[in-house]
Amino acid sequence: RRVRFDKWLIFFVWLLATAAQCSAAPSYGLEFPSLTRAAHTFAFAIASGILLWLVFFMLYVCRALALMVDTFCSRVVDSPDLPTTLDEWNVLQAVLRKTSAAIEHCFVILQLVMVFTMPLLLADLYMLGANHGTIAGLLPSICVLCGVLRTFTLAASITDKCTRV
Repeated sequence: RRVRFDKWLIFFVWLLATAAQCSAAPSYGLEFPSLTRAAHTFAFAIASGILLWLVFFMLYVCRALALMVDTFCSRVVDSPDLPTTLDEWNVLQAVLRKTSAAIEHCFVILQLVMVFTMPLLLADLYMLGANHGTIAGLLPSICVLCGVLRTFTLAASITDKCTRV
């Protein structure tokens, strides 16, 4: 159920960012011919779609890991057999480590996107001035970054769950 919510939320963020990009090009004060503006919007839609697809993949994996930790905790409450519980916890930790190692490169890519995008957004805001049109022009990138930030908060919640187990 949560994965379905994440899927629709990511799609909505992509749709909102693309729609904002369509309307934001004139707010920079640039007069693009319609074909160039459409190509710019299409390129943004493809690039942000790929990035948000990666975000959805990471959310999907993080949801699965969180579900594994929750299932382990509920089984411990139902049958508190200590030797079996320790074995299951060791297996779960091994799965978490293996999965984390497999997706760490995706996290690095998302972190690099955040690191490089934030200074560029601030530079745009500084150079273009902080008026209503400039903020509307930055809205597509801010929407995409909010989707990326959601992935980091979910991954942090898994770490928090594991420290409490």
